[in-house]
Amino acid sequence: MKRFFPYICVLAWFIKSNVLADIDRVDMPFSITWDVGFGSNVYVVGNHPDLGEWDPTLAHKLRWTSGNVWTGQVGIASGAAIEFKYIARDGGADSHCDPDNVVWEPGDNRLFSTPTRPPPPASGKTIYYYSGWTSAVLVVISPTGHASRVMNPVGPGRSSDETLLKLKVSERKVKCWNFISRVGWTMSCIKTLLLTLISMIIISHVWMLFFCKTASFILIGPRLRFPRHALKTAG
Repeated sequence: MKRFFPYICVLAWFIKSNVLADIDRVDMPFSITWDVGFGSNVYVVGNHPDLGEWDPTLAHKLRWTSGNVWTGQVGIASGAAIEFKYIARDGGADSHCDPDNVVWEPGDNRLFSTPTRPPPPASGKTIYYYSGWTSAVLVVISPTGHASRVMNPVGPGRSSDETLLKLKVSERKVKCWNFISRVGWTMSCIKTLLLTLISMIIISHVWMLFFCKTASFILIGPRLRFPRHALKTAG
């Protein structure tokens, strides 16, 4: 059962992300120097939903850099009063969703407030992504289904092995995605049900064939063969 925990965590994260999808956010930098040892990673968690509401399983993982400096950026709602802490967690997949898999940094909570910003001048969003891949696909998951778009490389990354990818999403395209995703989600469900039904029919036929042969052997016994002359009666 433990091997399914990471998928449950990811599903919970996606649901939470979609509920908070329309909030205007500010990219806030986080950085700490902390030697947590091999196999462990540093995360940031806090009082705000964008920081996991103090739940270690919903914390944001930071990126390790030389000198045991862990850095990263998290989009947090504008105009929010934030309390947060850095935590260390074991990187094993089986312990990812274990709330007890956590070491809190000592001391009081760290405090800051995100700046308040005016509403965006236009609908839609432009998404940038630094990646070691030369191409990537953005998958949008919502309660009505999912859709994907290819991100385009637009420049170099922060290092020689990275690429900066970009995707501009307009409101019209998002509505179109919702329609396509509903159709695709329905077809995917139908396909899954059909495959499950076919698999159950095949398994039931194999089981019945095996069961009938086994029952016949137990109740009737093996068929005995005699030479023809042995069946002749005297007289």
